[in-house]
Amino acid sequence: YEFREKQEEIINCTLSGQDCFVLMPTGAGKSICYQLPALISAGVTIVVSPLLSLIHDQVAQLRNLEINACYLGAGNDEENTVYGDLQDQNGTIKLLYITPEKL
Repeated sequence: YEFREKQEEIINCTLSGQDCFVLMPTGAGKSICYQLPALISAGVTIVVSPLLSLIHDQVAQLRNLEINACYLGAGNDEENTVYGDLQDQNGTIKLLYITPEKL
């Protein structure tokens, strides 16, 4: 994989625990900038997005790669399962996508 402009710098910034503000256009590769650190790091990464269609697409793509991603938002029948997994010390969720109203 060859990183696009600034991706590697953003990922390294995130992995070193620094705050990082990223402003990139649609299709520029923002997702990998938080998904890769989420997979490398312990715990759950919370992603807030107002676009339910984007959340569905990203969760589906990650699950196709056998990455445990889920979402909390309108139309999610698995919400109780998600909350249970989050409370479990041995929970396996790596990326949790939520809509702003769930904050």
